[in-house]
Amino acid sequence: MFGYIPSSQPQISRINANVVDMYRLVDIDVNEAVASTVPTHLNIETYPIGICQIETATAAGTVIADPGGDATVIVTAANMPGSPKSVSVPLLLNDGANEIATKIRAALTSDANVGSFFTIGGETDKIILTAKTVAENDTTINIAIEAGTATGVTAAATSTNTKTGSKNEIVHPSILFFPNGWNGYKYWLGYTCFDNGGSTFENPCISVSNDNVTWTTPTGLTNPVEPEPASGFNADVNLFMSPDEKTMYMVFKYHVGGVATTYIRSSTDGVNWTAKEALFTNSFEDLSPAVVWDGLQYKMWTVKNDDTPNNFYLRTATNATGPWSDPILCSYTLPSSREPWHMDVRKVGNQYHMLLHADNNLPYFGKSEDGLSWVFGTEPVFLTEAGINDGYYKHTMYPKLTEEGLVYGLWYGTSIPYYICYSEIKFNRTKEKTYNEHGSYLLQATHNIPPWIFCDTFDRTDTDQGLGTSDSGHAWQFILGSKMGISSNQAYVVNAANAYSI
Repeated sequence: MFGYIPSSQPQISRINANVVDMYRLVDIDVNEAVASTVPTHLNIETYPIGICQIETATAAGTVIADPGGDATVIVTAANMPGSPKSVSVPLLLNDGANEIATKIRAALTSDANVGSFFTIGGETDKIILTAKTVAENDTTINIAIEAGTATGVTAAATSTNTKTGSKNEIVHPSILFFPNGWNGYKYWLGYTCFDNGGSTFENPCISVSNDNVTWTTPTGLTNPVEPEPASGFNADVNLFMSPDEKTMYMVFKYHVGGVATTYIRSSTDGVNWTAKEALFTNSFEDLSPAVVWDGLQYKMWTVKNDDTPNNFYLRTATNATGPWSDPILCSYTLPSSREPWHMDVRKVGNQYHMLLHADNNLPYFGKSEDGLSWVFGTEPVFLTEAGINDGYYKHTMYPKLTEEGLVYGLWYGTSIPYYICYSEIKFNRTKEKTYNEHGSYLLQATHNIPPWIFCDTFDRTDTDQGLGTSDSGHAWQFILGSKMGISSNQAYVVNAANAYSI
């Protein structure tokens, strides 16, 4: 519980600032939520560690021009300077497929544009170009062969993509933050890979960091934590902690044949994980689980995308492994025609806050008092899209109290390509007059000006369900951490954890 005993004007000023901050925690305006669109791309390693694209052409024919002639090879690649690049290849009479391929490889190696963009290889009649840089797959890459004056060379307009390129694409971030670290790291990020939009890569992984810049796989862990299934695909990982923060839980979805199963695994070190346990199975697409501990029980929200429109539901459980209750339909307000898709939920004070990725690829900030009835902002937190992508995807957030009040760290996904970037959600100070009024109330209380009362005696009936109604006639609000209670006229924390009430 916050308490202040001012004895000077500077201390009173600090009290006013703290009241402002606390007021932001008690109630935020969803329409004030805004995030920067200047992306900080996080370099988070994936599996596999990117793939360089490979293209293969096959030479054919025998030169019948005497004494020879010049064939032409045309190499096309979207990001190669000078593309499409035509390269002349001198050939001799009776050069066969192997000789033609050998001379084409030499000519391409010598070309400044092609040789700097590709590694040229191959044997016998093959010309193999391997991109030197990991990048998303380029469908325009092609090696075309034209006979030109080297009559007898077999023309080939197209080549074969023998290895699809990929660029460390990941989705479904889920963040946990520990100010003092957990098993050696402050940031723990759950995610799934998504190279080239391939669902077979959507298997839960873990990455860690101490500065939100350098990310690595925890020593001893091999990603993915949950391997690729024999059929169907995994998706939508979510991390959450036990109330004592000793155990990390991971829930994720498994989809096969139109059926979705929610699984859970747990770890006390982030490296060694228990075998997966099924929590529940549905005949519909039960998407994007988001779990929080509310002080008494676990709550899980999921999206059902075979409703019209999509809806999201709430389940509860006293143990992370269940049994979980039947889903309860939540109500929500979103701008017209917007539907839920991915979500992340946090509990701050008495409120639940949700960042909801809707079907227009933009995130909306919402709040709820009970986890069932939700109100969202009329505008997304990103008013425009970031430059490195043409859409947003699933997001995750974590609250922190700063000099500007409540701020959310925001790890957000982009789409096409699929990356994780970092930003922050802040709340505009359009309520400054209201905050100043609260500051004046506190000044009146410190000078014992009725009806404001500075201190509360807690002389009420013992309870472990909050602090009740204060001497001033106002109800104490539990806003963060464990619930508080009253014992022998003293406030105390019911469970061993930080707690804040106002």
